Amino acid sequence: MAKITYEDKAKLQDEPDIPNKNKVTDNDMNEIKDVVNTNADELTTAQQNIEDLEQGQGTASGDIASLKNRVTT
Repeated sequence: MAKITYEDKAKLQDEPDIPNKNKVTDNDMNEIKDVVNTNADELTTAQQNIEDLEQGQGTASGDIASLKNRVTT
């Protein structure tokens, strides 16, 4: 899964006419990047676990339970 690779963003939308509640901030963008990248890592791990199971590797019940929890999440 592709990750977001841009540098952390500086403050956005300094226009005084935009209400604060409607502004997208650097914190908002950086938080989105962190969540997407974390999910990308988890999906990559889950995909590898599925491939391992298809090849008959890692078939211990703990591995299957771990994969089930990741997919559910």
